[in-house]
Amino acid sequence: MQVGLASHRRNYFKWDNSVRSHLVARAGDPGWTAYVLALWQQHLEMDLAHEHFVTELTKGADGPFYQRVWEMMIGSHMLACGFDITCPDKDGRPDFRCVKDGQVTWIEATCITAGQDAALAPEADWICSSGYVPYDNISLRWTNALTAKIKQAEKHRVAGVISAKDSYVVAVNGGLIATANYGLGASQFPIVVEITMAVGPLKFSFDRDTLALLGAAHDTRICIFKEDRSKESKSPVQTDVFLNPMNAGVSALVGFASLRYDNAELPLFVAHNPYACNPVRPRLLGTNAKEWAAECERVDGETAYWMIRQITNDQPGPTILSRLK
Repeated sequence: MQVGLASHRRNYFKWDNSVRSHLVARAGDPGWTAYVLALWQQHLEMDLAHEHFVTELTKGADGPFYQRVWEMMIGSHMLACGFDITCPDKDGRPDFRCVKDGQVTWIEATCITAGQDAALAPEADWICSSGYVPYDNISLRWTNALTAKIKQAEKHRVAGVISAKDSYVVAVNGGLIATANYGLGASQFPIVVEITMAVGPLKFSFDRDTLALLGAAHDTRICIFKEDRSKESKSPVQTDVFLNPMNAGVSALVGFASLRYDNAELPLFVAHNPYACNPVRPRLLGTNAKEWAAECERVDGETAYWMIRQITNDQPGPTILSRLK
């Protein structure tokens, strides 16, 4: 035990010096530098740092660097929410194992980049001069991140890393790409809701004779079409992920759209999976979170009618149709 402690203290000072030098050298905004240094200090003191984390944080590339900043942000958030946290550093395990009130919640954090394929999304400093916002490309970056983590979750459960009683949460940060109004999509619902509960943009109906507005409702969008340049075609990417019982291994999708927030507890967007084998209860992921759930209202033949509701203020939302899986 003493040997392990001594080794940790040696790494502590070695890592602290190299990380602090790197953060000061690469950041231009003194306020942001101070923010990240404070995150690092907490991460190190809580024994959440390990060799691979430090290597990725200091290697110089933007993607790995901001991924680690987001991990520190979500770790700080979970600590502020009262969780006991450990950070597994082997076997490609999820980023955090968090325990509160006897319940284990695994957190897998990922920070989206603009991508390099046909679904390329604009970067965060992109300014729209044409009035056109590429919502589909932005959403496809989020769906890509979620799909990758769903596959990882399946492997972790098969391997026994995540037990049958554990919850699993994917935490996505879109701060490196244009996120269109801080994480809200074309529907004005959070992107995490759009890509998991099939919420589409608003559609309006008008009187043909008077052109008076008769009403508005959200469309159902069960997929986004992604351009495949190699095949010169488009392929569907599902956006009804949480309306499919095959994805019951994921408890919730968490979204945030900035790489800085001055309070430790983040105002997250949370989409709950109605089919989750181990759901997370409302408010567990923070009192500042805004959370949505899908409730099946009725089934008519092969069609299920889902009501999307903001559960943190009991606000009813649209009814979404989906085919039974």
